[in-house]
Amino acid sequence: MKKAILIGTNFSKTLFACSNNTIDMLNSIKCESYDVLNDYTLQKPTKEIIIKRMISFLKNSKPNDELLIYLSCHTKKYSNCFAIECYDGSLLTNNFLKEIINTYCKTNTQLCIILDTCFSNKFFNLDYSYINSGLKKNNYINSFDKKFKNIIFLSGSDEETYLVNIYNKKKSIFTYNLLKCI
Repeated sequence: MKKAILIGTNFSKTLFACSNNTIDMLNSIKCESYDVLNDYTLQKPTKEIIIKRMISFLKNSKPNDELLIYLSCHTKKYSNCFAIECYDGSLLTNNFLKEIINTYCKTNTQLCIILDTCFSNKFFNLDYSYINSGLKKNNYINSFDKKFKNIIFLSGSDEETYLVNIYNKKKSIFTYNLLKCI
């Protein structure tokens, strides 16, 4: 079964591209089940709500499900890791999100993670990166258990994300172009 959780929160309630990105992604993907959290939904993407919904999303999946985790939000360096800024201003670290995925994601799950955030290329410390010069082996501690059938990881930027104004709506260039390719 194809399932998705789409999370977007606007940086300090001033950068509206992130919530718009989740709506655009929802309108472009084909899945049997989805969960959306953004600044426009009844439940806002606070740290507590993101954690609860992410755990529920992963716990309710079954082996061989195809799962999409999409995050569009502000990310910043925090201590020795990176963290997304949640709707309530609290921070949710990449290490904690990895722990949730490793703990609750089922064996043989196909997992696709799309991050449209600042520092997204470093967020999950994957073994390899593809940069303009080609495939590069990273010197990170492996971030995910080997139980997953496949992990597909797409990230939008190194340190900054860029926006474009389309029909008077702010959108990130990464998500806008990704959706044109789907």
